[in-house]
Amino acid sequence: MENQKIKEIAQKYNKSPAQILLRWNIQQNIIPIPKSKNPARLEENFFVFDFTLEDKDM
Repeated sequence: MENQKIKEIAQKYNKSPAQILLRWNIQQNIIPIPKSKNPARLEENFFVFDFTLEDKDM
């Protein structure tokens, strides 16, 4: 991930940049369809429902 702002937000929430982007989609009522063969990344995708992005981070 190259976007510094996304990295900063990810650090704030103690999440990965990918989780921040997935959560952003969910909060925009967009259904993301993440795809990965990596078991660790698949598991990480499940942990986007335990936080909400603040309005200023949207």
